[in-house]
Amino acid sequence: MDAGLGIGVAHDVGDGSVPNLVDAFRKWFIAPDPGPTKPPYSGRRLIDDPAALKADLAVAAPISCAFRVSRGAQGWQIRETTAGTLPSGVGGLGAATGFEILAQPVSSSGPGPRPSPRYDDIVSDGRLSALIRISVLDHPFHISRARMRILCNLRDVDGDNTPDIDKAFQLASRFSNWNTEGRQLTVTGAHTFAAYHIPRQGCELRVVAHGDDPAVEFVKWETAIDDATASFKYGQSLPATLATPVFENTDTPGGPSSLWEITPMQSSDFHISAVAHRFIPDISPRFATDGKVPNVPSLDSLRAQQMLPGISANNLSSLLDGLSPAQIRSISVIVDVTWRDSERMLVLTVTLPLAFRQREN
Repeated sequence: MDAGLGIGVAHDVGDGSVPNLVDAFRKWFIAPDPGPTKPPYSGRRLIDDPAALKADLAVAAPISCAFRVSRGAQGWQIRETTAGTLPSGVGGLGAATGFEILAQPVSSSGPGPRPSPRYDDIVSDGRLSALIRISVLDHPFHISRARMRILCNLRDVDGDNTPDIDKAFQLASRFSNWNTEGRQLTVTGAHTFAAYHIPRQGCELRVVAHGDDPAVEFVKWETAIDDATASFKYGQSLPATLATPVFENTDTPGGPSSLWEITPMQSSDFHISAVAHRFIPDISPRFATDGKVPNVPSLDSLRAQQMLPGISANNLSSLLDGLSPAQIRSISVIVDVTWRDSERMLVLTVTLPLAFRQREN
């Protein structure tokens, strides 16, 4: 089981017989023991039942933006037609930020053996089709969607962005179906942090309060591995990591910014839970002719040891207040923190290692 998913501590599978293994998997995945929660399952299961976890949570009003894409004597033009009371569309987080128009060009005389197309040429009615690609600046806590319709006889003769035909005479097709990428689980971990060169303080859970001795805290954790009653309150390390400034945001003056959208991550509209894993490095013998034996990360493994009960995301700072060294049984701990929406659908998972280092504040 080291190469895949652990199912808790050894006594959970009894003598290792098939019935005991099946029962352990059943408890771990879909049906924990009723009654008072106790380790290693703590009343949680890996596969949540959406019907059993419905929550009547408030849903934020959507941001709606409208744009008009047209082609005239000056080539393709894009105008925002959103009412002034709504947030600005272009450049706003969660709103449309860019368009690509892939149209059929026409041929014209030019250098070289073949005629070269000119993008802004006016084409015949038979070649007025175009593919519109919309780019959205977004984050996992938004769901963006778009739809289109064709205005057949809209004319803006004087170029003031106002149609010069009465609305009563406008001919328009029905709106298309909504097109969306859907809400897909985003997983952010060591690979992402390394690719974007995120500073260490922004990609690990520093569990030592500012001013405390990391060595003392490390010894406490190590000693408590043999104490089944010990638990550690490391809840403040999570919001501290998420709020750590790690890059310069040139659009927002005032210094470095955090990597995360803190407001929705701490909203009561979302549900959070965590799983603490024991990191098991590969120690199998290897030989290299040059004397340099590289580490093979794919041979390392994680074993899920402790599932922390889920809570509302507005209680983010208390999620990691019940870490048990006796359950995790390691000084190398990896924590998966998962956000779910009001229907308990997966939104975001952030993987962070536990680090016995001082927080900066």
